[in-house]
Amino acid sequence: MIAPQKDGAGAYPLLVSSLLAGDVTEFKPADVRKWGNVTEETVDGIRQWRVDLVYELTTAFGPFDVTASAYVKDGKVLRWIYTGSGEVIP
Repeated sequence: MIAPQKDGAGAYPLLVSSLLAGDVTEFKPADVRKWGNVTEETVDGIRQWRVDLVYELTTAFGPFDVTASAYVKDGKVLRWIYTGSGEVIP
């Protein structure tokens, strides 16, 4: 199982591609303030990679930093979730 790799700018091309493809609509690659490290997790008995990141979300109350996680297996992003609640990001 090969972990997602960062590019020279510190971003993860696989995750950037997922965002550009519209897998989530709440934020874009330009909104990401920090790309985290890759960790291996087992979810429902399936080994996968988790990449945490922080992005800026602008709301009616102003900008907020939001922590998200992308779960990756076999070179594909399986899902994007809010790290704290575990809810799927729209």
